Amino acid sequence: MFKKYLPVVLFFLASFAALQSKSDFSLSNIFSSKTGVKAVSNSLYQEECGSCHFAYQPGLLPSRSWLKLMSNNELSSHFEEDIAFENQKIVKELTNYLIENSADNSSYKRSIKINRSIKFNKTPLRASKTPYIKRKHYEISEKTLNQEMVGSLSNCTACHNNAENGDYNEDSVTIPSITAGYITDELNNKPDGYEDNVELPTQSYRIISTKVKGSGKYKKLCRVVSFKTPDDFTVKTFCKYKEGNWF
Repeated sequence: MFKKYLPVVLFFLASFAALQSKSDFSLSNIFSSKTGVKAVSNSLYQEECGSCHFAYQPGLLPSRSWLKLMSNNELSSHFEEDIAFENQKIVKELTNYLIENSADNSSYKRSIKINRSIKFNKTPLRASKTPYIKRKHYEISEKTLNQEMVGSLSNCTACHNNAENGDYNEDSVTIPSITAGYITDELNNKPDGYEDNVELPTQSYRIISTKVKGSGKYKKLCRVVSFKTPDDFTVKTFCKYKEGNWF
């Protein structure tokens, strides 16, 4: 009796496994209580890598990617820069830390999703190039990514306010406003009533008022600004969390 239905059972299991590899939903995510990505916990890694750029969590890439990135060939031309270490003990310690906490060795939900999205024959060297990360950001326009306050998809902290803690939840995201980018210094430092022009002399603006909204970790500073051109008049509200960008 069982043999009769064995092909059907095997087909079902194979189909389920295939769907799991493409979906954000999986049994492993249900039973994992650890959300996001594990925060950086190695002081040497934070010092050596975080001194030049955001210290990307190991859980953003699989171990094979970190192994390649930490090879002598890659370190000597690390995104067009030579950062090769003379002390191989440092390389070994960093590599071990990265591999032990990599996406394919992690029990954190988002790391599991990232790893599952990457084909076995692929070795991405940038977290921003992984299918999962690209899919999660497909709605973000090139114009938004290329603005000065962001620069590229690799600038995690430009929008993810809790990125350093491994929290990439959409609830903690604030995408910088392109318009606010032109008057960031003024929004940070000028009083209500301040007037000036935005790039072109034909568009002027005036900071109308300032308010504090929310409380706790959701507390934010907001400023109301009016914009005027010969043909249009608009009023916009820009807000920012502490240490964040205006959105």
